[in-house]
Amino acid sequence: MTRQMDALQRKLDERKQEAPADGAVDSLPGRQEAADAQSAMPANTLSQQDRLSFSGDMRLRYEHNTGPGVMEVRNRGVIRGRLQGEYALNNQITLGARMVTGNPDDPNTADVTLSNFNDDLQVSLDRLFVNGRWAGADFYAGKFPQIFERTDLVWDGDVNIQGIGAERQFALGPSTDLTASSVYFLIDEDAVGPDSQMAGAQLALEHGGFKGGHADLSVGYYDYHIGSLTGADQGDLRSNRTGPDGKYLSDFRLVDVIAALSLEPFGGDLPLTFKAEYVKNFGAVDDENSAFAGDIFLRSTEGPGDWRLRYGYAETETDAVFAAFSNDNIPLATDYRLHTAAFDYALSRAVSLNLTWYRFRPNSGLSNTTLDEWRDRVRLNLVFGF
Repeated sequence: MTRQMDALQRKLDERKQEAPADGAVDSLPGRQEAADAQSAMPANTLSQQDRLSFSGDMRLRYEHNTGPGVMEVRNRGVIRGRLQGEYALNNQITLGARMVTGNPDDPNTADVTLSNFNDDLQVSLDRLFVNGRWAGADFYAGKFPQIFERTDLVWDGDVNIQGIGAERQFALGPSTDLTASSVYFLIDEDAVGPDSQMAGAQLALEHGGFKGGHADLSVGYYDYHIGSLTGADQGDLRSNRTGPDGKYLSDFRLVDVIAALSLEPFGGDLPLTFKAEYVKNFGAVDDENSAFAGDIFLRSTEGPGDWRLRYGYAETETDAVFAAFSNDNIPLATDYRLHTAAFDYALSRAVSLNLTWYRFRPNSGLSNTTLDEWRDRVRLNLVFGF
């Protein structure tokens, strides 16, 4: 897909060129087209209808888990709902908020398991932000959508940034664009001690200058300073190693490289996309510091009746990434080997069907997981977007 389509989906943190965090295609409309139209208007001339926009989705899921032992079979139903509203004060400043289901203390998911003797759903805000546009750049403050090119290896699709961020796109040629993004992420504030924070930046290059395809390359650096774990629980620490004092054994200074190549070797109806990612943590206490992933996609789901096939493999070492914000598709956030196969079908522009199979096991076992053999997780997702 083009960089413009990526920008459209990034406004709601979903991209069709890669598998979403849950393996389902979420057809959430963004606001880039409306914003482009608004930017051509003089300030303060927007009608009330132009100023306010809503988008969202609802997903129904059936999940089947299997593994060694009779008691390792688990079936569950899962639901998720998200509703985002945005209000343009003028053609430069937009306010946004998003309401989601799920546990407000878990940044990696908005899923709700159908359980708990029919208790009511929890609903909370996971985004509340201002977006300003000046001098060709976008600026963000508050709790806002992810602005980096990403996969689940480093950034789970449900994780939002809290703090400030900026991005600017530069045209390097008629078919080449460079996007520079930066973030100051306030992770945890401690009233009596040092805070936890991350400063990150990314350069993303897209070249579409050859027939029937395009290439993308992004390089990011994320420098975490974890001074406080006051607001963290075991669900945040996850599989990264900690010492007797409860603090991380490793620092986290991640270099993240993502490359993608889209071609049409079988004609325009069968586009083929290759995607690869490599991450290294230069702050790790030992050599458990790297991760990689590769994916192959056949076709895409851009309209009714379209389908897509995907196969992917990923492997991570224990402290290769910051587990609090990484993938939650399987019980292991790091220290895993993972095969993924998926089929997506667009029933209409607003309804999509997804079937995803994960096969996984621990990589080294240093994360002290109780899982020690290959496990399987199958998900059937039905997604309604508007």
